[in-house]
Amino acid sequence: MSPNFPGLTAAVHTPFDSSGALKVQTVPAQASFLAGRGILGVFVGGTTGEWPSLTVTERMHLADAWSTAGSQNGLKVIIHAGHSALEDARALAGHAASLGVDAISTLSPSFLKPSSLGALVDWCAQVAEPAASLPFFYYHIPVLTGLSFPMADFLPLASEEIPNFAGIKFTSTDFNDLEACVNLAMEDVEILFGVDEEILRGLQAGCRGAVGSSYNFASPLHLALIEAHESGALDEAGRLQKLGVQAIEALQKAGYLPAAKQLMGRMGVEIGSARPPLVPVSEAAMDEAEEILRGLGHPDWGGGTS
Repeated sequence: MSPNFPGLTAAVHTPFDSSGALKVQTVPAQASFLAGRGILGVFVGGTTGEWPSLTVTERMHLADAWSTAGSQNGLKVIIHAGHSALEDARALAGHAASLGVDAISTLSPSFLKPSSLGALVDWCAQVAEPAASLPFFYYHIPVLTGLSFPMADFLPLASEEIPNFAGIKFTSTDFNDLEACVNLAMEDVEILFGVDEEILRGLQAGCRGAVGSSYNFASPLHLALIEAHESGALDEAGRLQKLGVQAIEALQKAGYLPAAKQLMGRMGVEIGSARPPLVPVSEAAMDEAEEILRGLGHPDWGGGTS
């Protein structure tokens, strides 16, 4: 079957003003910028969106802004409704449903964790229920949640217990598990790959859509990678994957999330820096990171150096 979320979905940043207040007025500019660079969808209020640093009310305002801007720019909108408190997660899911966005997602609680696969599925079912009209994706990110249940075991259970279950945002480098998920070939279930540095391996495993933070600033590079993969130009796809990794590493040296947000400002979309406990990146560190990026082809990513 054709994927509902093919190509690149950007895990979008949450915009703040200079005082750190939410600035939803910037969302239309983000949406226009991303749509103009080949992005097909947005994942709102996730890890890149600093969801733990936002109040529920702020997250709803953010969802409001993206539901409008996404529709106006032809972007599919996935709202992350994950929260450590079940009722807050359900409220976020219900609010997303009222907006008529394209899908919702949730990760697992990560402090008081589900003790079994069944408990995780039950949690997801309760979050998904207020948004029964929307496709529901489980956000699998074990490096942050500490939950490493095999997703190949999760998929059949979730499909049985969650009527609107649509798939997994698979942010893990357990490629044996990923391939097992894809090989299940479950109808109406989609695996969206979530590790930018390994997108080529995700595509090779059979994923047809990817969600990631670097697609905010490096979508031309990754679109070229996808094209090379699909045309069988394996050497070129591998070369572009290495460039993508080098770009991420350049920002990681400065502090990845704040640096990525500040890079967007230098590219013309001013979204501020990150909220505490993350700290802004100095201009000197940003200059150093951008010098490396320019050597890789930034800002147009027209091929760069090998």
